[in-house]
Amino acid sequence: MKKIIPILCLCLWTVLPAEAQNPNSEFQKGYNITADVSGGINRLPFLYDDVSPGFGFGLGIGMRYDFHRYWGVRTGLRYEHIFFFGSQHINSLLIPVEMEFHLPHFYVQGGILLGVCFDSPVAANAKEVLDLGGTLGLGGRISLTNQDKLTIGVHGTLFCNWEEVNDNGQLSLGYPRYTVMLRVGYEHRF
Repeated sequence: MKKIIPILCLCLWTVLPAEAQNPNSEFQKGYNITADVSGGINRLPFLYDDVSPGFGFGLGIGMRYDFHRYWGVRTGLRYEHIFFFGSQHINSLLIPVEMEFHLPHFYVQGGILLGVCFDSPVAANAKEVLDLGGTLGLGGRISLTNQDKLTIGVHGTLFCNWEEVNDNGQLSLGYPRYTVMLRVGYEHRF
């Protein structure tokens, strides 16, 4: 066991390029394309105990523009599928708009999320649900090459949604819910 730790440290040191560790390197504005997969839990707040917790997964593609050495703005398109115990499930198509603070191997993201949810488990007669929420993410980056990075982080979202409950298009406020997911992604810088 004592021999494994130095070997792992040496492997990590060789994988992480020296340019990413140098804070004095010259900053260049640029675009990054992103793709990720995620999995985690979905829960309605505890005052709604009649709906069980859910589990789910997500897929996302997007773009980040770095306008400062430490700051960037992100957007993209995400699909999330949440399933609850029983036959209830949620399918969502989401558009996040987030600010990001980043260091060479660390990031914090936060912003708003707008989307459409199909198959709402909390209103059987609802056709579609408009999701509006806030996001917060925390994670790290591992450099694969100078332009390519692997990202691993924990991301949470708090949703409020509006449900169309009748044929007249009347909207009503639905259940709030939150998700916490482990997200693994890939970034390529242009």
